[in-house]
Amino acid sequence: ELRQETDYISGYQFKGGASFRLTEEWDIFANAGYVSKVPIFDQVINDVNGTKVEDPKNEKFVSFEAGVNSKLFQNQLTLKLNGYYTLWSDRAQSINVLNADGTDGLVRLDGINSTFAGIEIEAAYQPIQYVRFDAAFSQGFWTYTDDVSGEYIPDFSDPNSVEEYNYYIKDLKVGDAPQTQFVLSFTLFFPTGLQTQIAWRYYDNYYADFDPFSRTDENDKAQVWKVPSYDIFDLHALYRIPGEVAGLDVSVFGHVFNLFNELY
Repeated sequence: ELRQETDYISGYQFKGGASFRLTEEWDIFANAGYVSKVPIFDQVINDVNGTKVEDPKNEKFVSFEAGVNSKLFQNQLTLKLNGYYTLWSDRAQSINVLNADGTDGLVRLDGINSTFAGIEIEAAYQPIQYVRFDAAFSQGFWTYTDDVSGEYIPDFSDPNSVEEYNYYIKDLKVGDAPQTQFVLSFTLFFPTGLQTQIAWRYYDNYYADFDPFSRTDENDKAQVWKVPSYDIFDLHALYRIPGEVAGLDVSVFGHVFNLFNELY
């Protein structure tokens, strides 16, 4: 499969993928894509004074993914394994700042590059009709790949009042999401249409979201703060009401997240 999609303001993308069945139990797949995305409005027009950024660049995504799927032991065991790599380049970011004299200023970064690579594994084992075990694991390696330059505009009314800065973010971890995740769950299926599941979730390598505009010291290579690892239990229930309600199949769901009320 190969697709090209183009919008009316010169963004475009190419995507392709293929899969191949090795045996009745195993198949492999691969996908690749290239996306050139038009920057959002806030990265092109300063909505305070209406000035326009000259020659804004499209954000670009290059992505690859490959993996295997299998169904073993007469479909009792299902396995999925894949690896991925994405390069996100030419990302722009801006933030309004308050100057020391109380006036408003603007800081803008161009050309932020980051990589997102990792592996993901899923397994499900259902030895009998009424019991299923599930497991999932993912490990990410997400980092900023380059230092970047930026502009500080201290005076909104004068777009030419520009001061150049360098921001040292190379090799810092991308924050705001755990890069290591592990999930185990146990599900019971009852003949009455009721099913219940208890799930254990574990998170690690969770780096704080941080302000890249604060990294102006080339000697400051310290990694951003990492949230301590933690785990949580959840309880889920589903009941399929027998028959139909107004001609429709109806299911009722119930969830208790953070079952033991842990505080982190």
